[in-house]
Amino acid sequence: VNYISLFVVAAYLLGTVLLGSLMARRSRKENDWAIAGGEMSALVLAFAIAGGRIGGAGTYGVAESVVSGGVWTMWWYGISSFCGILLVGVFFARRFRKLGIKTAGEVFKLKFDSDRCQRLTSLCVQTENVVINVIEAYVIGIILSSLTPLTMLQGTMVAAVVFSTYVSFGGLWGTSITNLQHVVVMLIALAAIAVLGIKESGGWENVTTSVGYQLEANSTDPDVWWGLIGGGGWLAAIGMMFSAAVHSPAAAIYPNYSAALKDERKLPITFFWGAVIAAIIPLLAGLIGILTVSRYGLDSDLVGHQNITAIASA
Repeated sequence: VNYISLFVVAAYLLGTVLLGSLMARRSRKENDWAIAGGEMSALVLAFAIAGGRIGGAGTYGVAESVVSGGVWTMWWYGISSFCGILLVGVFFARRFRKLGIKTAGEVFKLKFDSDRCQRLTSLCVQTENVVINVIEAYVIGIILSSLTPLTMLQGTMVAAVVFSTYVSFGGLWGTSITNLQHVVVMLIALAAIAVLGIKESGGWENVTTSVGYQLEANSTDPDVWWGLIGGGGWLAAIGMMFSAAVHSPAAAIYPNYSAALKDERKLPITFFWGAVIAAIIPLLAGLIGILTVSRYGLDSDLVGHQNITAIASA
C-alpha cells in the first residue's frame, strides 16, 4: 500500500466534501442554491464554467485517444471546448439572464406557454445528468482503485457520496467552488507531470525522436499520428465541433451560471476565460499521452483509465 497516495487521495476527497458543505451557509434560500444569489465573482465563475466542461473525457479520454490514434484528439477536443463555451457566452448568456430563467426548460414555457415541453426538457436534462454522474463516479472509482486499496465498487461508492454531498448541500456555490478546486489541481498536476516527463526524457526533441521510433516499430504513419486531423479526417473534427455547438447552448447549467454572475457586463469575458481554461486542460492531457507513447510505445494494453493513472503517478 502506498500510504502517501492514500493520504493525499483521502485528504483531497475529505477537503472536497468539507468545502462543498461549507457553501451550504451561502445556500439558505432558493436563489442562493440555484444561482448563488447572483453574487458570484467572475474568477470563480470562469473556473466553474471550465470545470463543468472538462471531466474524464477531457483528461483521461484525451490521453488514451492520443496513445491509440494520435494527437489530433487533444487539439480538436480543446478547440471544440473553447468554441462551445464561447458560443454560449457571446450569444446566449445575457439572454438567459434577461429572461430570468434557472433551467433550460423554462425557455419553452416562456415561448410557447407549454408545461409539457418544460417537463419533457427537464426529464431529458435529468436523464443526461444521471448518465454523466454515473460515468464520472465510475471513472473516479477506477482511479481510486488504482491508487488505494479500495476495489472499483468501493471507489465508485465513495465518489457517489462525495458528489451527492457537495452538490446537495452547497448548491451552485458548492459546485462552483469545488469546480475551481478541481480545475486548479488538474492544471497544476498535469503541467507538473508534463514538465517532469519531458525533463526526464532529456527534452522535447528526445520525446519526439522516441515517438518516431515507436511509430516506426508499429508501422504507423508519423504524418497521420502527428497530423491535425489524424486518421479520421475532417469529418471527425467537424463532428466534434458540431457536437459542441449543439450541446453547449442546451446544457442545463448555463442558465444558472448566467444568472449567478454579480456583474452582467462581465458575462462574455467570463465565458471567454472559462473557454480558455477548458481548452488548456485537454492539451496538457494530450502531452501525457505523447509521453506515454515515447516511453512505452503504442501498446493497446496501456489504454485505460487505470493504466494512465498508474503511468502518470509513477
